[in-house]
Amino acid sequence: VCSGRSSAQGGAMRTQLIANITISSSAFVSNMASSDDGYGGGGAILMIDTTIVLVTDSKFRQNKVNSDEGQVEAGAISLEKITGSLIIDSSAFLNNNASSRIGSTNGGALQLKKSRSSEIRNSMFQYNLAYSEISGAYGGAIQVNNMDEFISITNTSFIQNSASSNEGSSYG
Repeated sequence: VCSGRSSAQGGAMRTQLIANITISSSAFVSNMASSDDGYGGGGAILMIDTTIVLVTDSKFRQNKVNSDEGQVEAGAISLEKITGSLIIDSSAFLNNNASSRIGSTNGGALQLKKSRSSEIRNSMFQYNLAYSEISGAYGGAIQVNNMDEFISITNTSFIQNSASSNEGSSYG
């Protein structure tokens, strides 16, 4: 999915109350979710209240979420309330950006919130950015918040990701 646009949530795709989602051998490039004064989430994808999410062999490149005044979450994928499991395998997150002038920013590439077990393996996070001019910005690559169980990250590279609050690659 290339160059998708959304007013605020999920530039290419937004899902809610879906049992199982599989994304395989896909590319999400230059998608954007934008809001002038409210919440913005998932430059490429926003998923809420999903049971199982599987992302394999996929690329997320140059996706962006931004807001002038509101909070933003995840330049590439924002995941909230995953009640079963999340697996990201053999995927790349490159040059994704979450930015807000006034509001807080969470996760340059990926944001996990209020979810259960999550596993990221054999993947790469490179040149992702979480930026806020005035408020905090957390997790240049990944921001984790209120996880119910665990997050496991194996054989995954984090290369030159940054957050304007100096929280680096991940924050939880």
